[in-house]
Amino acid sequence: FGPVRLERNDASAVGLESRKALALLCYVVAQAGPVARPHLVDLFWGDLPEERGRHNLRRVLSNIGASLPGWLYVDRHTVAFAGGADAWVDAIEVTRLRARGDPDTLAAAVDLMGGDYLADLWLDDCPDFETWLVIEREHWRQRAAEMLGRLIATHTETGDYGRARGYAERLVALDSWREEGHRELMRLLALSGERSAALAQFETARRALAEELGVEPSRETVALAEQIRSGELA
Repeated sequence: FGPVRLERNDASAVGLESRKALALLCYVVAQAGPVARPHLVDLFWGDLPEERGRHNLRRVLSNIGASLPGWLYVDRHTVAFAGGADAWVDAIEVTRLRARGDPDTLAAAVDLMGGDYLADLWLDDCPDFETWLVIEREHWRQRAAEMLGRLIATHTETGDYGRARGYAERLVALDSWREEGHRELMRLLALSGERSAALAQFETARRALAEELGVEPSRETVALAEQIRSGELA
């Protein structure tokens, strides 16, 4: 999450030969199982003759193997992430923590998600990889929103509005056009006795929706604002 970093245990940076080598490594690590070598050739060198693409794949795999020994399992037909105790990946750790599902591990998971998935990685000459990356980023945003929603609900139920508000603010920052985050923040501000701030948040939501989507707030959001304005929710 965020800009891609490859580091050894001593925090020294690991360099690969190219952005495409880094993208290929990230793609393989993200897959649930082995990836066919012809698929990688098509994904990253689909604009080249097949033999040239296969040659480039061999060179990149050799570079990754030299820089990160043991990270990939490579045979004649497939490439896979080998994993192991000496390989730590934030996205894999988030998946593990999310599966446990208790508030402490969910909090640790969202804390690891410090930015968009592979935020600074792009390849203009690989449209299929770019399509995959856009889809993956949206999937991770949805997972983040789901975990933040669970944390907001947990802390709201226990009356810890301060912590719940912190997660609601992160939900709004994740995507300012998602009304759920604005509604949660409005509700929590009202429950904390900050009615003016809650109504100001409604106006913030209205502006975000107008600027980004060209729409007005939904009936649900408007109804919540009216409840807060009338003092019904306090």
